[in-house]
Amino acid sequence: TKDPLFVALNTKLKSTGQLLHIADLIQFKQLYGSKAYYDFFGLVPGKEDPSVFVDSIHPDDAMRFGKFRAKAFKISAEMFDDKIECMILSSNFKTKTPKGNYVDLLSQFYFFYTDLPYKTVISIVVNTDISHLLVDNKGYHYYSGFDETYFRYPNKKLVNSGPLFSEREFEILKCISQGMKSQEIAEKL
Repeated sequence: TKDPLFVALNTKLKSTGQLLHIADLIQFKQLYGSKAYYDFFGLVPGKEDPSVFVDSIHPDDAMRFGKFRAKAFKISAEMFDDKIECMILSSNFKTKTPKGNYVDLLSQFYFFYTDLPYKTVISIVVNTDISHLLVDNKGYHYYSGFDETYFRYPNKKLVNSGPLFSEREFEILKCISQGMKSQEIAEKL
């Protein structure tokens, strides 16, 4: 589009290494994608393929990404049913670029309920390459809640907020909660 606002937006996103897309989560319809978004995932406007993002996630992050995606749809359904005004969801995932290398991409979702022009939940998603930031908190950031200050350009403090345990430590805790002994846990994992 030649609209000066979109040109300025795409210029700013390119300079900050960010990708933007906006979607109607109730009608499962993409409303807007920035040029950087289409370029990063190798998409053609009007011919979006939702599986491209899923397929680009590193295998080590696939399970966590699946849970994150399920959480996004659960949030949108709850917001629609209860007319919740807004909510934030964010986490980072190793994501393959068109060149085949992986970058650490922070996905920040800003959900909001609207009844204009019809009742739905819109997501504004900003993806930012945070490979330059050292993620100390077990390798990933996670936030789900109502604090809108989490929807901002990422810095080290933001990306290091999240869970205290790694995925592996969560797996071990789950086994312990199921009454498994050390040897059983070692054999399973």
